Amino acid sequence: MKIRFLNRNTVLMNARTNADIVKWMMKHDYDSTYLQNMNLFMKSYSERKALYENKSIRFDSVDLFVADLVSNSIIELVDNG
Repeated sequence: MKIRFLNRNTVLMNARTNADIVKWMMKHDYDSTYLQNMNLFMKSYSERKALYENKSIRFDSVDLFVADLVSNSIIELVDNG
């Protein structure tokens, strides 16, 4: 699937799984404090979005995290081919 990050309109990435999306986000995140594992990263990202943008993103699982990224218009599925 092809993913577009809406805050970076030109950024597209290919992902086979939701974990690939989170790993890409971790690699390109400015805050390296929480890059030890995906759970810490998702929690940190969720807390930042809640604090600065009043967006609620669950971090209980990779699938819920990505679903909330889509529902909060942070990413969109461009192509599922």
